[in-house]
Amino acid sequence: MKKLIYTAVMALMLASCGIWGKYNSETKVPENAFGQEAAQYMDGSNKADSMNVSMGAISWRYVFTDAKLQALIETALANNKDLLVAHENVVQSEAALKSARLAYLPSLVLGSASTPSVTWTAGGKWDYNTNLYATWQLDFFGQISNRKWAAKATKQQMEDMEQACRASLIAQVANCYYALLMLDAQLEVVNQSKENWSKTVEVVYYLKEAGITTEAGAAQLEANYFDICTQVKNLEAEQNKVRNQLCVLIGQAPGEISRGKLYEQTFPETFSVGLPASTLLSRPDVKAAERGLEAAYYNLHASRSDFFPNIILGGTAGWKNEKDGVFDSPSKFITAAAGALVASLFDAGKQRAANEIASSKQTQARLMLEQTMLNAGSEVNSLIIDFQTQLENIKSFEKEVESLSRARESTEYLMKYGTTTYLEVLTAQNTLLAAQVNQIANKAGLLQTVSSLYQALGGGGSQE
Repeated sequence: MKKLIYTAVMALMLASCGIWGKYNSETKVPENAFGQEAAQYMDGSNKADSMNVSMGAISWRYVFTDAKLQALIETALANNKDLLVAHENVVQSEAALKSARLAYLPSLVLGSASTPSVTWTAGGKWDYNTNLYATWQLDFFGQISNRKWAAKATKQQMEDMEQACRASLIAQVANCYYALLMLDAQLEVVNQSKENWSKTVEVVYYLKEAGITTEAGAAQLEANYFDICTQVKNLEAEQNKVRNQLCVLIGQAPGEISRGKLYEQTFPETFSVGLPASTLLSRPDVKAAERGLEAAYYNLHASRSDFFPNIILGGTAGWKNEKDGVFDSPSKFITAAAGALVASLFDAGKQRAANEIASSKQTQARLMLEQTMLNAGSEVNSLIIDFQTQLENIKSFEKEVESLSRARESTEYLMKYGTTTYLEVLTAQNTLLAAQVNQIANKAGLLQTVSSLYQALGGGGSQE
């Protein structure tokens, strides 16, 4: 009999080895995570990699220095509903972790009962008792510990997701702000072009009356003037949409947004995208996916531990009254203690199904982590290439606008003296306007890429 008991105990101990064990991260950054195209800008000699600290690891206040933009970001962090919902998820996960920790403590129940009894000979009697019941489950097979560790990982995952939401919100507010500044600058350029066209149309009608140009030429230039008028209205409508989007982000009703000028905006002239391992692993979405895998790991262990019996210690203490009368003094003090080995006999099918589901969820969590890493590398790759392209295009746009401005002035001068046609004037004006609009868009795009890179490289990390 003793050998049988020893054998059973040893079997349980060996089997329990598969349900204990701390989670060890096996997350690896894919080789060449940022791709070959971005690698050429990360060799240390490039301007975008001349600092030792990644831009994604510093506070957003050092990246976005515009005082009006900072005020908008602070308002958004205080009022944005999506961020507030994400914080409530953290609160709920903290409560779930507290509940999991309390499972280690014994369960106490205070109960009382009363029973009246009547006999023909002795009359009536009222029995009552008051008892305190206590049960305590021993965590011999890890049912409680694994669920506590899973709850802790889930809490950390919710915190990482809140940080991801925070970083995304900061980037969205900055991008909307820069979009507004872009539209302001484009409106200024288009309105100036509108004014210039108005003067050009006046001049061409004088020339028509003098017989230097034709009605067709004057009408063509006038039609182009009205086309610019529609561009102004379209830009104003787009400006209103972006302003409303920004108001939603900061948690306010549609209204005016106080803002600066596009040419006043700056960004860190030197920053680092860091090494793949130091940037991708610091992204809150990657960390959240890692914590999801950790929670799935412990939930799988918990489902395995459910195959083993529960070891429960229990006890009772109380008083019982058996005397005549209703409110007599207690006459007996009762105590009892016992241990129990509780195992389900008919739930093995449910437990196997639960174990299969937990195993599948762990596989899903691992795949989601791998996909998140791939998405992160691809995103950073695209942003680095965009940043370098926009940075290199600045001088080209400056030279293009300068050349086209001279061409426009020359054609207008020649048209006044009848040595050129209205088509050359039309082409010069439209080409210059398009170049100026594109130049502004490139400047705003560069700023938006910086804000997106801030998010993609970690979104402030522990600094926030």
